[in-house]
Amino acid sequence: MQIFYVRNRLHAIKDQNNAHKFRLQTPRGDNRSRMNTRSILQRYDLHAIQQRVKWTIYTILVVNFSFYVLDDMELARHSLREGASFLSWTTTFATTIDELAWFMLLLLFELET
Repeated sequence: MQIFYVRNRLHAIKDQNNAHKFRLQTPRGDNRSRMNTRSILQRYDLHAIQQRVKWTIYTILVVNFSFYVLDDMELARHSLREGASFLSWTTTFATTIDELAWFMLLLLFELET
């Protein structure tokens, strides 16, 4: 049993020493597609693209939030009177408060990553 192990171990060492002589040959089509993928990835800075997309989405969300605030202010102008309670104010501005909570959650996620 040990002779078998020693013989296999010697073959493994011999194979490791000769590994640099052999190269893995790939078909031409695979090599070209791999080169195209590499050249595409080298041509575009993916991190910069991701950052642009992220900040574009954040900008759209802020614009959307401003429309909600304006809508809630218009609603408050018509529905709230001088002696309105805190509950009336929070009910009127519920959408704005909800959007603020989502923005705080996005901020926490952004700070975490």
